[in-house]
Amino acid sequence: MDLEALRSAGTGTLVPISGVDARIGRDFRYYAFVPAPLPSEPTLGLGALNDATNAAMAVARLDQAVAQLPNPALLLRPIIRREAVSTSALEGTYAAFDEVLEADFLTDMQLSIEQREVMNYVHATSLALKMLEEYPISRRLLGAVQKEIVQRTRDDSYEA
Repeated sequence: MDLEALRSAGTGTLVPISGVDARIGRDFRYYAFVPAPLPSEPTLGLGALNDATNAAMAVARLDQAVAQLPNPALLLRPIIRREAVSTSALEGTYAAFDEVLEADFLTDMQLSIEQREVMNYVHATSLALKMLEEYPISRRLLGAVQKEIVQRTRDDSYEA
C-alpha cells in the first residue's frame, strides 16, 4: 500500500492501528484509511448536471417507447440471458448467447455444464425478483439466490 499517496489524497486520513494477530499471536502496527465524510448535499458541476439531464431525457424516451409495446415483459427474457452470459463469464464460464437461448428448450440432461451454469443465473434472477415482492434484501434472500446459482454445478456445496 502506498501510504504517501493515501496521506496526500485529500479524501481521508490515515490512522495508526495496532493489535495482536490472533492467527500467529504477533503484535502488529499499521495504518487504517478513514475516508472523509460525504457531503450531506452533493454539489454537481455544470457538466454533471447536463449529463444528469440528458440521462433523464433518455430514460423518459425509453419509458415512452416501452409504453407503446404490447408486451414489454418480452424484452426481459433476452436481457436477463445476456446478463447471465456476462456474469458467468466473470466467473470463468463461457457459453455462447445462442446456446443459452437454446437451453430453454432442452431437458436438464441435455444441457452442457456451461449452459447449466448460465441458466442458474437466469433462474436465480427470476427467484430474486419474485422474492423481492415479499422480502427485503436480506441474508435469507441472498442465500436462496446463491443456492440457485450453484445448484447442480461443481460448486454445489451450499449449506443453509
